[in-house]
Amino acid sequence: MRLFGSLAALGAERSIRIDLPTCSTIADALRAVEQPLGASFRMQVLDETGAKRRHCRLFVGGYAVEDLQTQLDGVADPTEIDIILLIAPEGG
Repeated sequence: MRLFGSLAALGAERSIRIDLPTCSTIADALRAVEQPLGASFRMQVLDETGAKRRHCRLFVGGYAVEDLQTQLDGVADPTEIDIILLIAPEGG
């Protein structure tokens, strides 16, 4: 998972490698990344109900994805997930 903008400042690395079981979803990937990055990551990406925030853009293998229940099929090994926050300080 590659992090951009303010999300990249949450950890020591801009890219985080996570290993997930087959048939995992984007929501599973976000939960896995939340563990090392903490609650600040979750608050910036997800709202109180667990839905993706409007200013958050997710790209899987270069394609925009809105549904957090989208399965990561593992066609690309590894699958790349980019998370970008489009907020005013970051040009959004």
